[in-house]
Amino acid sequence: MLPQGLLKEYSRFIAFALRSLDVLAMVISGFLAFFYKFGETNMPLHYTIALCIGAFFILIVFPFFHVYDSMRGQGFWSTLTKLFQSIVVILILLAGLAFITKTGEDFSRVWFALWGVIAFLFFILFRCGLLIILRLMRARGWNERRVVLLGDSDIGMKLANTIQQSLWTGFRIVDIQKNPDPEKLMTYLASLPESIDEVWIAFPLSAEARVKEILHELRHQTVTIRFVLDIFGMDLLNHSISDFAGFPMLNLHSSPMIGMNRIVKAIEDRVLASLILLLISPLFLMIALAVKFSSKGPVFYKQKRVSWNGKEFDMLKFRTMPVDAESQTGPV
Repeated sequence: MLPQGLLKEYSRFIAFALRSLDVLAMVISGFLAFFYKFGETNMPLHYTIALCIGAFFILIVFPFFHVYDSMRGQGFWSTLTKLFQSIVVILILLAGLAFITKTGEDFSRVWFALWGVIAFLFFILFRCGLLIILRLMRARGWNERRVVLLGDSDIGMKLANTIQQSLWTGFRIVDIQKNPDPEKLMTYLASLPESIDEVWIAFPLSAEARVKEILHELRHQTVTIRFVLDIFGMDLLNHSISDFAGFPMLNLHSSPMIGMNRIVKAIEDRVLASLILLLISPLFLMIALAVKFSSKGPVFYKQKRVSWNGKEFDMLKFRTMPVDAESQTGPV
């Protein structure tokens, strides 16, 4: 049986290996895209330089989007989203660099697009394989994290039940102390037959004084201490933890359309919209012909609508009423 802390013991080496493999995948995908486009492997110098720059961006952008954060307990779609955002940003940086240096004409746009697609597929396949291996290991008790849960809140009990039924997360609840005595915590942890990796505190927000006592008693412990926030009864939107002038804040309700998210969302919207419009264009043509032959007037109906921050835009839709339907009342 493999040691329970095998990956933890070699975490630095594994982190270096992950970054190295990502850089290698970025370079290999560029070569494959070049071979597919030009049918040869003798890559010109400026293409090779572009590959090196792309590999360098991997080392900067991936950590920024937390691609290398532990996948323990995370969903696959969360990892996929981080990868997609990272690749989009890297491609934007490369395109921007080519624009600034006026070298864009030296590169094939087909090659550039293929490079991004192949790299993204490589990263997905690599993460899928890694995730499957890790989940199989953790389901068999290898490289698990042993946890003690303190508290008897509803969210704490729900979390414990979920963890016990989801061995792939790599966490195992060793014991639950519903009403722990803070002064005896050190003795209690020392008496456990297995060493503990983490302590989870699951008290309601009103038990602030008790949480402080527990944290004070555990201040010299080297275990990871997590506080399980019981916030699921609140009406939340895009909640997260942020830092404001050195003070940690829990964002209970925030707009997702800020910073880099706006750029990624704008690109994503336009790419997906273009693909969808291309796929459904035959249907649009049939609807347009049906509207045109069924009544007199234009195919489309145009109207003002209100968008983000009260900004108006012109909405187009297929006309479903006679042209003079609102001539007496105005737009309804």
